[in-house]
This record gives sequence, structure tokens and C-alpha cells, in this order.
Amino acid sequence: MKILNKHLSVFLAFAIAFCSITMFSLTSFANDFSTYSSVDTARDLDLGKVYDGKLSSGDWVDYYVFEITKTTKVYVTGNNFTLAEVTYTDSNHLGSWEYLREIRSNWSEPLMAELTLNKGLYFIKIEGYAISCNYSIRVGQNCFSDVSDNAWFIDSVKYCVKNGYMNGYDLAHFGPGDALKRQDFVVILSRIATADLSSYTSCTLKDVDINAYYGKAVAWAVDQHIISGYDNGNFGVGDPITREQVCTILHRYLKRPAIGTTVSLNKFPDKDRISSFAKDAMVWAVNNRIISGKNGNLAPTATASRAEIATIVMRMDKAGMFSD
Repeated sequence: MKILNKHLSVFLAFAIAFCSITMFSLTSFANDFSTYSSVDTARDLDLGKVYDGKLSSGDWVDYYVFEITKTTKVYVTGNNFTLAEVTYTDSNHLGSWEYLREIRSNWSEPLMAELTLNKGLYFIKIEGYAISCNYSIRVGQNCFSDVSDNAWFIDSVKYCVKNGYMNGYDLAHFGPGDALKRQDFVVILSRIATADLSSYTSCTLKDVDINAYYGKAVAWAVDQHIISGYDNGNFGVGDPITREQVCTILHRYLKRPAIGTTVSLNKFPDKDRISSFAKDAMVWAVNNRIISGKNGNLAPTATASRAEIATIVMRMDKAGMFSD
């Protein structure tokens, strides 16, 4: 059901707690609260379906109802939020809206909330503020249409999206097999660092547009001596990032920690293909299990896919390597 008066949404949640409901129905739910606010019937969500919705500037809360007969994953992905909250409850606990997460994003970048729900009848409440926003609810569907539940990278993708490190191309597509672009990796790193980019107004690298989505992040990375660009003075905007470049940037970001023994590279027949600038970083990455072999090779100049980057980021973050 859709609350037409944003100021009554909090009152509604508390009012539910004082109602004794023994035989639940959508009709009785609507009738019980019609005295407090203008209430429409909750929108039905079907198992295995995807619902794309939108909150306009005058519509602050949307409610959805769905029933599941077995343990089911439910994903809520949104973009264009400056701030939104996703809460849920079931028909037996209508007075207790459990806080799922706050979805906070940089205007157009999707973030994700995930639920694992047991059999029952459920409500989801999506509450947005300030501007119009788009969202997608997927009941019994994959988190992205191109990320299957048994994919080796699904946990990494969900982890990075939930934490705001990476986002999909849109609410339905992540592009796990696509090569990650160099500028996008720097953007990811700036998010991990929670870098303040507001003061950057120019970049010394010739092909960087400071007003592009990546511009300030690249300027920050140059300023922090994390990247230096190519010998021709360009950053390489649009170029796919390679495995050795990923390792080099990460090693610099972490202030060049000790690399350990180089013996670890001996098992890779293509170790001599590592560029001179990247050798120490590759040794460090292998010794710290940040990267592993690829079909028996180290593949230093091979491109890194979005799924591979998500896996590296999750592995390092969970190991506390990004902590101060």
C-alpha cells in the first residue's frame, strides 16, 4: 500500500504494533489504518518475477506484499537515491518493521539490499527522500540477470555492490565477464578509501576530463602517488586494466608493503613476462594470495574482468588489508 502523506509513515509503523491481528488479510490491513491515512492496497509481488518501480518527488513510501512457500532470496536494488531505507516485516509481526539497510548512493550508482526469507507472507517498505528514484525488487530471482546463483563470483559481486565499492551497469546487469576499465578501477579504489574528492579541480594527465565521473578519482590517485599514467602523459582512459596494473596500483595504495620472497613466482612459466614496473607488486600479490594463477600461468598482461576485481576487493577487505 502506498502512503500518500509522508509525515504519517512513521506513525503508521507504530500504530501497527497496537493492533491485534489474528486472521490477517490485505483488506483488513487496509481498513485498520484507513482512519490514519489514505491507504491503497499493497502491490503484489510474484515469486520469480522482477518489479521495477519509481518514487517521484511527491511519493515517499511504497509498500509491497508477497507470499513465499519456501526459503527465498529477495533483492532490492536502487539508484538515484540520495537516501532511502528498506524495511520489512511479516504478517505475524506487523508492529515490528525490521531495518534492513539504508541505501545511500552517489545519485546514479545502484546499491543493493538482500533478504533471505523463510516461508510466509511479507511486506517490504521502500522509503525515499529528496528526489525521484528508481528501484528493482527481485523475488526468487538472481541479484543481477547476468549473475547466476551458482556463479563462482556471486558472493564477491554482492559484497562489492552492498558495500558501495562497485555497481552494475543498471539495476539488472553487472557485466561480470567484461574487462574492467582503468578509470573504473581507480573509482573503486577511491570508494574503498572514502576519499574526499571535492577539492580536485584539475588533473595533470592529459586525457582525463576532470568533470567526467572518474575525473576527480583519477586526480586523487595521481595526488596520492598511486598512479602516474603512461609515458606519453596520458592515463589511458577507456583502456582495460591488466592484472599487473591492478597489483601495482594496490601495492602503491597500501604504501608499498614488504613483498616477501620472489621464489613464489617460480611455479609460473610466464613469470618473465611481468613488466619491470610491476614485478615487486606481482610478487607481493602472489605471496599475499591477492591473485593466483590463471590456467597455470600468472598472465600479468591479461585483462582483469569485473568479476575478478570484485573477488580481489572482497578478499582484501575481509582480510582487513584496507583498514587503517
